[in-house]
Amino acid sequence: MNTTKSNAIRAEIAKNVRALREGRRMTQAYLSRRLGMSQGRFSVVERGDGSFTAEQLVEILRLFNVTVGQLVAEKGDPEAYLHKALARLGAAHLFEDDRILPSEELAELERVLREVLVVGEPARQVTALAPVLIVNVEKLNLSRAWAVFKDYGLERRFGWLIDSTLEAIRAILRSSPNLSRKETLRLRKAERAFERFLRREGPSQIRRVPADPPEKLEERTLDVDVIGRAVVSDQTLRELIRDASDAARRWGVATALQTEDFIEAVRAAGVVTD
Repeated sequence: MNTTKSNAIRAEIAKNVRALREGRRMTQAYLSRRLGMSQGRFSVVERGDGSFTAEQLVEILRLFNVTVGQLVAEKGDPEAYLHKALARLGAAHLFEDDRILPSEELAELERVLREVLVVGEPARQVTALAPVLIVNVEKLNLSRAWAVFKDYGLERRFGWLIDSTLEAIRAILRSSPNLSRKETLRLRKAERAFERFLRREGPSQIRRVPADPPEKLEERTLDVDVIGRAVVSDQTLRELIRDASDAARRWGVATALQTEDFIEAVRAAGVVTD
């Protein structure tokens, strides 16, 4: 990448981060602490005279619930790129999207999980992770993935995803007596793997969604991880918390996605046909 283009991207990211910060009424001191950098260094980067690290950019995406494309214009269609990767990994129902662009196969399943969960939208890609997890349960090292997500500050999202997928599996097993032997074995295998993971890395160490969120926006941001929907007011957040699924409450996540959405994705992907 040439210097001119690099400087332009850096300036665009800086401008958008500042707009997001001011829109949330966050101070430079507060956001710099969240990103693990000094206020002086943050001020330099926000002026466009420096760069955020990859880890800091991931935290910015998570904290403000925005996509990479909202921070910096990209060539191609990153959403379609993930769309194709998800389809290849087991979310077969996503092949119907005609906007999918040619792209190289993703080297690791963890990368797909990370990229989808960092953005947290569109909802169809998030729920498509459920059949991907089920189909690839023997390939995925859940403990290693947990450690990676913890490093990125995304452990709530990963735990919520596993928990929601497990709830979907249990619901399907209860309500579908005519599953084939192969389908039942696949679901049971994933069920056991997810149960073992949740026993080891359960939500007990994660603060749950508070019943009455704090009034201050900065404190509320620390208590709740919002997925897939921008919080524009106290009322919006309260509605998300009020309607959250049991899995979302266990993991301190606020999202409009419910267990039924994951069940639908598992069925749509052809993991079960009953």
